[in-house]
Amino acid sequence: MRASVKIIISLVVVLVVLLATFAGVYLIRERQLFSKKASTPAGQATISLSPATASIPVNLSQVVTIYLDPAGLPISGVSARIKFEYSGETPEVVVSNIQTSSVIRNSDDWVCPVKSPNSSNGIVTIDIACLNTATEGYSSNTAVALATFNLTSSDIPVVNPVILTFDPLQSIVTRKSDGQDVLLTPSSTGEYTFVSSSISPAPSAAPSSTPEPTSPTSPSATPTDSPGSGDPNSCGGSCGNNTNCESSLYCFQGYCRAPACPYNIDCVCTGNDLTPTPTRTPVSVTTPDGNLPQTGAMQTTLILGLAALVFITTGSFFYLR
Repeated sequence: MRASVKIIISLVVVLVVLLATFAGVYLIRERQLFSKKASTPAGQATISLSPATASIPVNLSQVVTIYLDPAGLPISGVSARIKFEYSGETPEVVVSNIQTSSVIRNSDDWVCPVKSPNSSNGIVTIDIACLNTATEGYSSNTAVALATFNLTSSDIPVVNPVILTFDPLQSIVTRKSDGQDVLLTPSSTGEYTFVSSSISPAPSAAPSSTPEPTSPTSPSATPTDSPGSGDPNSCGGSCGNNTNCESSLYCFQGYCRAPACPYNIDCVCTGNDLTPTPTRTPVSVTTPDGNLPQTGAMQTTLILGLAALVFITTGSFFYLR
């Protein structure tokens, strides 16, 4: 075989190897589920907290629900970090009972490897991260419950009310088609004021100067479901805090509602669980952060590709000699 033909064959082989190497690196980079991005002002998907405000008696738990609205976009994953400040060496407000909603938990397409609280340097963080493995991704045109957690304090904290916000640098919603972050920079917050657990009795009317005779036939007063008196109210009853509602309900904007669907006036949740009675557990400080591990092995692929290029080039060189 003539030397010119050998040179042409060698160059073609080297070119093919180069193209294959760079194509492999590009494809693996595109398949990364969570890149080093943050939420964006141009995003469409949203995440929020409910209720937005609440008064929480000490030693009682407040259920907080994280809602996800993909805005009709097929998504492949969501990662949310919520944070709030505390005073002292350890948090006064305890985060516990982090659970995904039934929409997520009962689906074979969802996996949620991260559900953890953490505390450090006066900041408590709550991390939730879920992946959707369906070929078409997950899509919804309305907000759905992603997860719930409980807030409890045995005393009124120094930082009160406690303000919960989303960390825009660690909150991501990934679009299925291209892996881009489509989360609108979160503006939702939760403001929770801890109050004394004692409920003051309703003030009685001042006695009149002239006693009035009682009549055995006088009708009795009709009981009301006003907050702070009588038995706990059922769904739709008025309330001032969680103690005014039945155990399976909580006080949402002055009315007893189901934690999983506070906007449903009949407390019948479709696809969402009523949150079970929580148990108070201390905040863990040893769990990892809420960033999902990157998938793929871009660096390994690049190294192997370059090694193959060197090998083929060296072989071609000796072959030409």
